[in-house]
Parts: sequence; structure tokens; C-alpha cells
Amino acid sequence: MGEEQPGLFDKQEAEFRKHQAMDQVESTATAQAWKARALPVLHFIALSIGEFTTDRLEYQLAQSGVGLPPEKRAIGPLMRCGATNGWIVKTDRVVESVMPSNHRRPKAIWRSLIRTKGYR
Repeated sequence: MGEEQPGLFDKQEAEFRKHQAMDQVESTATAQAWKARALPVLHFIALSIGEFTTDRLEYQLAQSGVGLPPEKRAIGPLMRCGATNGWIVKTDRVVESVMPSNHRRPKAIWRSLIRTKGYR
């Protein structure tokens, strides 16, 4: 079958590279400005919805006038920030995306840690 490349199937290396790429995307001034406007939207979703995907976040960003990030990969760092703030946690479950541009690819389900009882 041929020789495997070292590290080709290395979960730890993959995780490292994922965080490295998110840090790189997040480092631009434009991404930081967008994130500052998008964080309150994520916080609102976490307060009002028990479980959601980034499809819901993207919809809410569009409705609020914040819009999508200049680089679509900036959604990852935003979710990481919400998790670091203790607002949300990623579950081990996925659902197919409902957004046509995502071609029904699997999306992680995020659970709110701060949902207010007055909301759904």
C-alpha cells in the first residue's frame, strides 16, 4: 500500500493545526472588529436558545446587521470565545446544515450554559 507519512493521522497534530489556523484568522484587525460586534449576538443566542448550530448564529448575524465575517473561518474563533467565556459548550452531536451554501454538511450542536428560563 505504500508508506504512511509521519503524522498523517495524528489527532493531536490535527487539533494543534486547527487552533493555529483559528489564531491566524483571528489575528487581523478586520476579524477582531467583526468579532467585537458578533460576540453580543452569540451571547444573545446563548441566553435564549438551549441548543443551536452555527447556522442559527449566521442567521442571527445577518438579521442583526452585523453580517457574516470577512473570512468565514472566523466563526470558529467566535465559538471558541463563547466557550471560553462559559456561555456555550460543544456537544458530541451533529445535524446536517440547513443553509444551501453548506451543502447539508454536518454541523456541531452547541449547548448554552447560560440560557435564561424566560426564553424557549
